Amino acid sequence: MDGALIAGSANLMNLFDLRPGRALKVSALTAGAMSLTTRRYDTEPAVVVGASLGLMRDDLAERAMLGDTGANALGAVLAVGAVQRWMPRARLAGLTTVAVATLTSERVSFTKVIADTPGLRHLDRARPPAAGTKSAMSTEADGGRPGRHDRRDRAPHRRPPCRSGLQRGC
Repeated sequence: MDGALIAGSANLMNLFDLRPGRALKVSALTAGAMSLTTRRYDTEPAVVVGASLGLMRDDLAERAMLGDTGANALGAVLAVGAVQRWMPRARLAGLTTVAVATLTSERVSFTKVIADTPGLRHLDRARPPAAGTKSAMSTEADGGRPGRHDRRDRAPHRRPPCRSGLQRGC
């Protein structure tokens, strides 16, 4: 049962990874819910939330991609936390939920359900503020002057000139 929960959770998280940031948002929310419902703040959910938040900006901007391996790892880590801490009845309920969601995905598009549900649609489309916007921290501490990180964020990224044919994009 435990192996099926871990493998099924890995697969289910991968099914959510169809749009930038979606699997990261689902995994972070799932980890938060696990922590709140068990009233414990353990390693696995913390790792998932940290990884999700750390990758979110680049994934949403499509500068990086979670991919199958990343989505599978997030789902598996969440399930390992559940296996280690949940009672057998709760693990069975988790496995049943994962199995039903996976089987449902064969007939119903998660993307369509998300697009047709206002709250889910809003969450799915949520993006962090654009780089270069002035943060509250930089305006308070230094008398309104942009902080060092603000200047760097506003500067356009320029790739150095290609000097050999070995570099990508040459």
